[in-house]
Amino acid sequence: MGEAPDLLDTAYEFAGFQAAASFHNALSGLAVPLLFALAGVAYRIFRVAEDGAVRPLTFYLLGMIVVAWLASPRSSEPSALPHLRAPRGLSLIDGAADAVVRRAIEGVNRDFLTRPFEWERLALLARVAKVSGDPPRAQQATARARELAPPEALPLLDSLLR
Repeated sequence: MGEAPDLLDTAYEFAGFQAAASFHNALSGLAVPLLFALAGVAYRIFRVAEDGAVRPLTFYLLGMIVVAWLASPRSSEPSALPHLRAPRGLSLIDGAADAVVRRAIEGVNRDFLTRPFEWERLALLARVAKVSGDPPRAQQATARARELAPPEALPLLDSLLR
């Protein structure tokens, strides 16, 4: 246990680590799906020879190109670090989700005071201004909410403004 390691053992261990790393690299990423895709290409080529139709092979190859493009690593932001990369398909979905949320927020901001219950929104603004320590804005929003609220909603408005 206390003796120095044998050079031959060290070389075998190093070779074992290299083999484990190559095996891991072969099974990670796109290697296994690529093997299945190549098996599909071989099957399609066999079917072309049997049926004489090239169109299915063409669509299959184009589909593989699109899938490989969507699976290729890409950073969603140009300023991101190189190790912060994700598949291109996930980056596109992330960007689309951000665009949908931005569009929804713009719609809410545009229609903020034009909907039937704008007094509720003003009551919320008054409450937030009161909590954040802005009494003039809270008084202004409270006065405007009282103007817009229907008479039957005044008890609810008072409970919201407390």
